Amino acid sequence: MIRNKIKIMETFKQKKFSNLINNYFNKLFILEKKKVLKNILITVIYVYINKILNYSKIYITIYPPKYNNYIINYLKKNKKYYKKKLSIFLKNKFKIPEFNFYLSNNNILDYINFYNLN
Repeated sequence: MIRNKIKIMETFKQKKFSNLINNYFNKLFILEKKKVLKNILITVIYVYINKILNYSKIYITIYPPKYNNYIINYLKKNKKYYKKKLSIFLKNKFKIPEFNFYLSNNNILDYINFYNLN
């Protein structure tokens, strides 16, 4: 059941780009915490990219959880801004994928073994 919700990436390229995007968004959210998202911690848990590298799912956690809806709406509204920031960071390494933000829950966290992500 959980396996249908999240897929583990198979190729080296997927893992590489997933780690790049994961690290970038974690750094970006920390920088934005000082300016825009005061007192809200957003952490990227997992980034899934399909084999063609044109679509990605970004699983995040938000603390405190009472801001979940607010932050998800904020991220969806500013998706173009984040895509532009990501394209500046990655420059011409690869085509910037379309992405969506999802809230991760404990079931997904249990399913993803962090030692498999390396």
